Amino acid sequence: MATARVQLWFAEVDATDTANLGYARRANGEVSLLAVDEAAGSLPAYPLGSYWQDGTLQSGLWMSNQVKVERAYISPQNWRLMKARDCVGLVAAKGSAAFPLQGNDVSGKTHRFGDAPVLICETASGEQLLIPCYEIFRRFYGVCSTLSNALLAGHWQRELDQLIDRDHTGMSDDAKHFELLTKKDISSIGCRAIALFEECEFAKAQAQGIYPSLVNARREQRDDPWIKVIPPWQGNATTNEGGMGISFIGHQLANGVTLVLWIYDSHFPRLPRPLMRVFPEVTIPVYDDARDNCHSERSGLQVPEDPGQAPIALSVPADTKFGKHIAHLAIQESWSDLPTIPRRYITRRFVSASPQAGIARPKRRRQLSTGHVSEMGHLNSASLSGDEHNKIKDRFRALGNSFEQLLQEGFLLNRRDYALCRPSETNGATYCELPSTLGSTPISWAIIGTAEGLRSRLCWVSELELADGSFRYFFDLEAQEWEGFYAMVLKFTNQEEMLDERTLDEILKRAVANQGRWKKVNWASIQGRATFRLVQHKITDGMIDLKHLKAGLA
Repeated sequence: MATARVQLWFAEVDATDTANLGYARRANGEVSLLAVDEAAGSLPAYPLGSYWQDGTLQSGLWMSNQVKVERAYISPQNWRLMKARDCVGLVAAKGSAAFPLQGNDVSGKTHRFGDAPVLICETASGEQLLIPCYEIFRRFYGVCSTLSNALLAGHWQRELDQLIDRDHTGMSDDAKHFELLTKKDISSIGCRAIALFEECEFAKAQAQGIYPSLVNARREQRDDPWIKVIPPWQGNATTNEGGMGISFIGHQLANGVTLVLWIYDSHFPRLPRPLMRVFPEVTIPVYDDARDNCHSERSGLQVPEDPGQAPIALSVPADTKFGKHIAHLAIQESWSDLPTIPRRYITRRFVSASPQAGIARPKRRRQLSTGHVSEMGHLNSASLSGDEHNKIKDRFRALGNSFEQLLQEGFLLNRRDYALCRPSETNGATYCELPSTLGSTPISWAIIGTAEGLRSRLCWVSELELADGSFRYFFDLEAQEWEGFYAMVLKFTNQEEMLDERTLDEILKRAVANQGRWKKVNWASIQGRATFRLVQHKITDGMIDLKHLKAGLA
């Protein structure tokens, strides 16, 4: 499956007065924009009207004309599709509270959004709404990374064939369920969307028309075609059945019309019949002394829930205090009144549940999604047992021994701790504390739970002077062994350039935003100034393998 690319625009916000936010302006008075090329699979993470800082979604920031609307009901109606520039009240203006329809990027190029398609509708209580087609697509079509990419990368049926097993997908034998077996790991909300596009002819027609409309627009020599869709459900205007309830963040226009930006909660369009997920196999742990009593049939044994499909825990919008850390938990995307999806397993396999068998750690769920079932929850932090903490100290000690060996060999002339940001002295060395928040958003990965309480993860930054007089900067994160992180070496292209506090802080923020995965970090801010290499943590005789270490520092 090809990876489709999309272009997103971010408007710079003037946050000088947080109580009265406005759009930042360039010297010519135009709104300051940033154009970003992204993979289509990332669209679920970018709702309209969301605020971002240091690559992280922020909470608690509002424009003066923004409103939060809960449980608005859109009655069944004929959708009116218009271009943004033709909508009364939605015009470009110089006032800070106006919604911009154009702006300039850093190169001076003007980007105009007047051709963006917008849907006009009314709520059951008579309020008029403008809903950009982008948000309809993000919320009800590209509900997860896989579907967002599939709908934009090619013809829907061709892309769908790569996602589902047709032999085990379709109406169940008793005609009570729509059964679905996927070839890839797709979130539960993504499976509901596939069922909708397969079972509902109207929704299928809309999904099939998304990619051809983009192709046709390009054939008409429009370089930047817009995503154009209408909602994938139909209703009966006579009986008022088949509407949709939504909660959203909007922008109140001067004429009283509300521009819908971020639909953060809604019902899911009604499926013709309930969905049932089919899995090829389920692994059932049993104790060794019970193995002989297991049969291929279930025999009344309850199949455990798949932990990878459990809904994530969401928190109420309030401030929560974890020691010295304050977590501001704000709007989270969710779906209301989602029924539980039953499961059917084609085969069942019994495995030993004895302690000797070992327990595999669950894989990270990397797929983005537009929401989960609403549920009260909590903010988790990483935790270190005494044994894990000792292993980290052993690794840092091995790295220190390796540096000492390189100093004795003359490969290094000098080494010093380089803790310019948030220094923390412990175990005879000075580390940098990683930022536990990005902007105003807490990052649970950056908070470590120990026997003494919660604290920020540490990063050991060393400035190394090589025999030729050049400098390297070595970054090693406080990470658990199973996380499998690499160390990173930074080398400036200009040998006279030194790592300053601002650049160091930016690097540590990037590490937190990507949960320590250096190779996933976007180094655009210092691109061309420096190069980066990864060093594997291979410990031999109490030292990091010198061959790997020298290769990383070369």
